[in-house]
Amino acid sequence: MKNNILIFWGLIGILFLSGCASEDDFMDCSTVSHAIMNGQPAGDEQYSGVVAIGIQSRSGVTSYCSGTLIDKNVVLTAAHCVSNADNFPFTTYFNDKKIVAVLGEDVTDPDNDHIFTANRLSIHNYYDQEYSYHDLALLWLNKDVPAGVASPIPILEDSGVILSMVNNHTRFEASGYGVDDNGLSNKRLWAEGFIGKYCYLGEGSCEYTNSMGELLGVPEGAIIQDLEKGGPCNGDSGGPLLVDVDGQKHVMAVVSFGDANCESYSVSTTIPDHYPWLKKQLRLDDSEDDCSAGSIYRSAHWHGMPLIFLLTAMFGIYRRKFIS
Repeated sequence: MKNNILIFWGLIGILFLSGCASEDDFMDCSTVSHAIMNGQPAGDEQYSGVVAIGIQSRSGVTSYCSGTLIDKNVVLTAAHCVSNADNFPFTTYFNDKKIVAVLGEDVTDPDNDHIFTANRLSIHNYYDQEYSYHDLALLWLNKDVPAGVASPIPILEDSGVILSMVNNHTRFEASGYGVDDNGLSNKRLWAEGFIGKYCYLGEGSCEYTNSMGELLGVPEGAIIQDLEKGGPCNGDSGGPLLVDVDGQKHVMAVVSFGDANCESYSVSTTIPDHYPWLKKQLRLDDSEDDCSAGSIYRSAHWHGMPLIFLLTAMFGIYRRKFIS
């Protein structure tokens, strides 16, 4: 594993992958890198609420992000997974009813019983595309997911659980559908991880030096993990970090970003810090929820963007969105 510390003046640009979206032929850019690295099959019933988010076209469904079914018709994911970008016209796909949630251990060729169209959306009102603050969103599905297809996974409300995990070095599990170490995709996997730093909401941005000696920035309301032993990557954005509470898996955080090679670090948005927002959104009915295209698509985010170089005083923060 290489040391990827980047000297301040050595960072000179932004590199983009193009051709990752078109009306009916969405290129799967996840093949450029690994995803749930060193992962294991997530076939247990408690993982059934982990979903793939994709675009439905005449040729089938192409998944590009992950998410979690937290109610019978509500999916929790990352805000950058449901935002516009120069090469990703999310608004068009959403308005054309092409954004879908797909459930199952393998979503390579899903049947109609496992595909659910998204018809309502809410992005965190303080989501910041540049620094990935509050990188959360909710998708409402056009119908309830039957109990025989998947079971919703409850969300974690108590930030004390996260603090205890840091103090006791307790593991969590990351799950998603990205490309694995063998170049295969669309299969639900999981890998364990440990919290390197918890930057709670209200603390402001935190600094963290990982096991490779890199000085990294962590947004408030987020956690960072080292990826030496595996973890999330391309296609796993929006997927959950799961923790056991009294024998039941809970969504502790949502995968947001990390390094381009998926071998250094991963940052995820914490759920307890954002629980008031989630609670408010889940209580709103159609007449109260402002989810028109004019109000929810406030800013673009880069889908298929392998590198964003953020400069610090001495070191660059090397960031990578885990999306296809």
